[in-house]
Amino acid sequence: MEFNSEVRPRRELMNPNFEGYKLSLRNVPTEKTELEHPVAVFTTRQSDIAYLTLSLYAQHSLLFVDRWTSALYWFSQPNEETFELVTFNPNTSETSSLLKLPIPDIHALPTIHFPVSNGQKRNFARRFCKTRKIKICKAVLVNDVKIDEEKGVIYVAASFIRGKQAIVVLARFDKDGKFIAADEFKGGAICSFVAISSDFAITFISDKLYRHKCDEKSPEPKKILYKWRQNLNDVVLFFEFDHKVDKSEVNVSVRRNHLEIAIRNVKLEGELFQAVDPDQSSWEISPGGVEVTLEKAVERGWSQVYKDFDFGDEVFNKEFVDQVKGRLGHLTTESAIPEEAEKPGVDCNQYEDIDRETEFERSIFRFKDGDWTHKASLSANLPLFWNFITPTEKAIAMRHDVDACLWSSNSSDERVPLGHVGTFDAVGYIHAGKQNLAFINAPPNNGYVCICEQKRRILLYKHENLETNLRHRGSGRKVNEIGRQQVVKIDDDEAFLGLQCNDDALYLLTKNSLWRVIPDDVEN
Repeated sequence: MEFNSEVRPRRELMNPNFEGYKLSLRNVPTEKTELEHPVAVFTTRQSDIAYLTLSLYAQHSLLFVDRWTSALYWFSQPNEETFELVTFNPNTSETSSLLKLPIPDIHALPTIHFPVSNGQKRNFARRFCKTRKIKICKAVLVNDVKIDEEKGVIYVAASFIRGKQAIVVLARFDKDGKFIAADEFKGGAICSFVAISSDFAITFISDKLYRHKCDEKSPEPKKILYKWRQNLNDVVLFFEFDHKVDKSEVNVSVRRNHLEIAIRNVKLEGELFQAVDPDQSSWEISPGGVEVTLEKAVERGWSQVYKDFDFGDEVFNKEFVDQVKGRLGHLTTESAIPEEAEKPGVDCNQYEDIDRETEFERSIFRFKDGDWTHKASLSANLPLFWNFITPTEKAIAMRHDVDACLWSSNSSDERVPLGHVGTFDAVGYIHAGKQNLAFINAPPNNGYVCICEQKRRILLYKHENLETNLRHRGSGRKVNEIGRQQVVKIDDDEAFLGLQCNDDALYLLTKNSLWRVIPDDVEN
């Protein structure tokens, strides 16, 4: 059953005392590997250029990593008719062609996934099957893959465009590749994050609402057992019966926060919406049924009688409306507001993100076992990047004020759809001030953040308590909470096509080269 929730960071993972980053002038080692064949770049057709299509292709990565072995993979194009899957061994710094693939053209969105490992750092191609074309869409992006080893079920989450709608699918296959079932979600924007959690629920983030066929089900009619009305002093419940009720058939027990009622076949028991005065509460038998009067402990309006369930039909009365109007009358006026003098206009660029009025409503959705489990608004929390913090655990970094909070798709708290697992200090502020960015990423251990420009330059940010002589300008105290910034210049005029980070190094892919950068090989 769906319920709305909030995505709030954990206070113990935030660092309000962080001062900033200090630029390091030390060189960062880089290694270049020339590629035998150019990297295959997949683009949309000219006839399909639209916001949805470009958003889908923007989610596609050209550089893939085996999270179990740190080996890298990408697609190359020796000629116009052939595509090859190329692998890079980080231990030997050697590239090799793994196999040739029948990719139809450069408008496809091929992806590589490594959902399991055999524990011996080897990968096996179990078998090859004859492919078939799918006519319902032109390009499919596989977002995540999970395997339920106990049940032998493969879960695949994918995104594509059908007509003018963005579609997310969670499909299930058996161990032999036979299709079992699928859940389809329809929305108006491409998801910026799609993940399958450890309990095989799907979690995704979108700037527009998504719907599932379960939303089309008509809600069950509300069961009405009584009618009730209220004023600021009391609440009156009325139970209607065709025949007069005998006193022996009535059992009413009123406590300060609890109400138990048993009248013939009607039985209700539970916590009240708010506290009442048991001594001033009463019940009586009327010609049409039984009337129960509850004296409120606090003069306040109730939205329902019982806190955990609602089987009543509220009847509004003029007395209650007049009481509320009398209490709120000082907040309103019946006279017209005088027109203010014309004020100078405000440039829209001066607005903060949270002040902008937009047609988008960024939200996170979580779906499991045929129904929504969570829906939460992310307001101005801009997604920055996603990575894997373990080989099977996908996480997303989102801007939170000036920081970037890392959220895992495997939440230990059932009340929230994401779990806060880390924070990148001041990265949200840094990201907002950068232009011409191509990629941003972090390794699984979250030791640093890499911000990659479109060509020639990358920036590394690492939180270290450096020994400095810096002092705060206002108070004069010594600054201790400070990190390191490193600027790496890549001697290549080609644009960056892909970025992958691991704990030991980061890799940049261009059209004809693979660059390896070692950020930790720097003296303090």
